[in-house]
Amino acid sequence: LPSNRSDAAALLHHLDELLLSAKRDFRAEFSAYNTVLAELTRQVGVHCAERGEVMRRVSEFYIRSTHLTARMAERSVEAKLGEKIAALEEENRKMGGELKQTRKQLRSYVGESRSATEMVLGLFSRLEPSEKQAALRACISSGAETLMRDAHGFVRLPSELVSELEPLFVCLEP
Repeated sequence: LPSNRSDAAALLHHLDELLLSAKRDFRAEFSAYNTVLAELTRQVGVHCAERGEVMRRVSEFYIRSTHLTARMAERSVEAKLGEKIAALEEENRKMGGELKQTRKQLRSYVGESRSATEMVLGLFSRLEPSEKQAALRACISSGAETLMRDAHGFVRLPSELVSELEPLFVCLEP
């Protein structure tokens, strides 16, 4: 059956319907155009077999080229994503190391704080009850930091810590 203008109009209408249902999905749009191009090539070939063969070969070339371009684009995107993933993994590794170091420092500070607390309790336990209360009240009322010597120099005991220790010292009274 030779094709005519009504066949071309019907094909155009079919393309519009396919594109409407594709909803901007590239793969669906590509499939719609390939379907219509195959039918258009068939219709041209009905009138002139040689022209139809030329159209078929050209359309096959463009389809292969489009597939190749799409694969290359996907590989490029995958490579960029791979680089970003590697960078994020490296950043995560570094941050994990920093976290480990921070935890180590925190444990050290907690240990120093406990040592300082024990030292303060030991010193205060040797004082007479009246000396205990006077020293503690002086530290608390001044709101200043109390300093104790240790192997590294000085460990600062903030007034908040001294306030927390006050009930312990009151309990040591006779």
